[in-house]
Amino acid sequence: MLHDLKSDFKRIEAIEDPRTRGLRFEEFLTRIFDNEDIDFKGRYRPRSEEVDGAIFLYGRTYLIEARWRKDPEPASAVYAFRGKIEGKIAGTLGVFWSINGYSDNCVPTVIAGKTLNVLLFDRTDLEAIIEGEISFKKLLEKKTIAAGTKGDIYLPWSTISKARILRKHTDDLSLFAIVEGYYAVTILTSLFNFIFDKTKYKPVIIPSEGKANVLTQAPIYATILFSNPNAYCLVVMDRDADSIEFVDRFQDKLKNATGPGKNRLHLAVPNPSIWTWLNLSLKLPNPKLQEILKDFDWSDAISKHSDLDSLVEFLKQIET
Repeated sequence: MLHDLKSDFKRIEAIEDPRTRGLRFEEFLTRIFDNEDIDFKGRYRPRSEEVDGAIFLYGRTYLIEARWRKDPEPASAVYAFRGKIEGKIAGTLGVFWSINGYSDNCVPTVIAGKTLNVLLFDRTDLEAIIEGEISFKKLLEKKTIAAGTKGDIYLPWSTISKARILRKHTDDLSLFAIVEGYYAVTILTSLFNFIFDKTKYKPVIIPSEGKANVLTQAPIYATILFSNPNAYCLVVMDRDADSIEFVDRFQDKLKNATGPGKNRLHLAVPNPSIWTWLNLSLKLPNPKLQEILKDFDWSDAISKHSDLDSLVEFLKQIET
């Protein structure tokens, strides 16, 4: 069954027409629900509004919104879905599934609205299910608990799985870094190779897949600092025009932090982005980026960027 789901998922990816792809995605989710014997109602129109579907699980109704669009979903899309939920019986929740994730300010904006009745899913959640890493039921349970206990409406499988790995290897972990995306992983890996003895230190770099995730995921990983007195945590966030307030909130949280791990946690804020360290204003395809980093002069970059110099000073603590 999982093999069939993987094949079908690839076929849906190849569909170019957005509407057709979206409808096939809805059908695909129906197969996942059927596979786990979940009571499901397909697309319907109550009182002139359209709902992609609904499931009945754990004594609760979850409305479904399935999106497979080119760009990450904005807060307005989640707000519109939330309006559909609020017209239903108390206790109804929503599952909003966006294959291409959410805009940087989507989660903070939705949370600020106070009425939290939507759980956000993304591509990593779907891939984990069809790869057999976790069932939809179990993942929904974890997300519902996180939202109910911490107000965290966006807890992607990528976060859950990485936290499991880190906790498993806590005792021999020296440094872990939380960054926004996969390009930052490539850049930071090059910097670490410049600074550290590769045979002695093996930093773990975690792409959070968006600024909103950095804020929600950082506390999860930061708990490792308290269980391993030898571990260091680095958080890298861009300070671009869309995220100044977001970054300031994170910096305030860090300043007010207390406890034995505070001095082993560092926030680096490239201005306006991590590409500035490479003297670039635009993102490059990964092959081109790898080519630039092959002969990149990190010594020169460190001398020109104070935020990078401060980061390097923090990293040097690990060797002392």
